[in-house]
Amino acid sequence: ATRRGSNVLGIIPARVNDEIGQPARRVIVTAHIDTGRSGLLWHTSLIKVLRSFAITFIGCVIWIPILLLAGNIHRISSVWQIAWLPMLILLLAAILLTESELRGTALSGANDNASGVAALLALATAFKEEHLDHVETWFLFTTGEEAGQAGMNGFLEENSFLRDETYFVNLDQVGAGTIHYTQAEGLLRTRPSSARLLKYASEIAGRHPEWHLQPAEYRLLPTDQYAVLMEGYEAISLVGLNENGLPPHWHQTTDTLEAVDADTIQIATDFACELIRRVDTEATPRLNLADTQDLPLPLADEVTSS
Repeated sequence: ATRRGSNVLGIIPARVNDEIGQPARRVIVTAHIDTGRSGLLWHTSLIKVLRSFAITFIGCVIWIPILLLAGNIHRISSVWQIAWLPMLILLLAAILLTESELRGTALSGANDNASGVAALLALATAFKEEHLDHVETWFLFTTGEEAGQAGMNGFLEENSFLRDETYFVNLDQVGAGTIHYTQAEGLLRTRPSSARLLKYASEIAGRHPEWHLQPAEYRLLPTDQYAVLMEGYEAISLVGLNENGLPPHWHQTTDTLEAVDADTIQIATDFACELIRRVDTEATPRLNLADTQDLPLPLADEVTSS
């Protein structure tokens, strides 16, 4: 059955705003609140080759009509002998998707993504006590991430922000593995993360070697942040990955509370906290129009006439 979900949003204003009430910067921290389903599609051996499988699938979708069209035009009866392999791959994909829907179970989602929600709540609690000077902080709990980033897409349709003054930080599966910050995201077409946020993240990682922070390209199914990057905003994700570069227990029935490490969530929380504080430190306050009245006028170029 189809059910409607809702995003949840909390906002903590900056201490200093301009004369029309706007902050110098806005940081939107996100975590999705929905969970996925288990199934053979999410077996570790398949996840390791997920990108290759997706590329092959798309290639088959394109290749089969071309083969059939060429066979009809040139009356090549043996075209079916060539087309059987890509058709078999499409059939396999259909079986895996169907099996996940019919036999897969809704997961507890302790790591994906109760861990991200816990980190986001901890951040909201921290910044409630410590209002930042120039950064207005938004705490966005999204629905429908497992359904094509539906909640984030809806949020972006309803809200528009200045691209050079708005940053997104995504918390996804931060309760297991080692915390990584994404250099780029995307299963097929990758989008680079914010160069500015990557610079800040790298500096923080250097100051805290005990956190074992690492950069990574996230080449699995899109997170909420991929939708943000596609809209041209500055964004970065924090995600826990294992030694194989995969999220532990991703879409597995083992994604339970016992598999979540509280210390890992704390590292992600502290990392995000420092990242946001760095944005605040580097923020340039907007110049109020009233302040410009006391500034000296620029000297006009001297003009002579004859």
